[in-house]
Amino acid sequence: MLPLLLYSHPSCLKHDPGPGHPEAPERLEVVLTALQRHFPALPVQQAPAASEEQLGRAHDPRLLRGLRHITPKQGWARIDADTALSADSLDAALHAAGA
Repeated sequence: MLPLLLYSHPSCLKHDPGPGHPEAPERLEVVLTALQRHFPALPVQQAPAASEEQLGRAHDPRLLRGLRHITPKQGWARIDADTALSADSLDAALHAAGA
């Protein structure tokens, strides 16, 4: 059996895409709680933030610059009809990509 490791980061619980969106922080809390309840020995590792070099392997550098530019200090900024950024969303995304 292969060893199992859970990568997460506290910043992921701060990503808030707005009221009523299914990507709510509460959804991640429920998943993390269930994993810890059913797999108490599951090691949890804090995910590092992905570097610009790592992100550049899959994304045009202009994407990250654009996201940094539109990330709000408070409230939300829309990327498209279903995707919104809050002040902490970019940090959460960097850690998710680093995982």
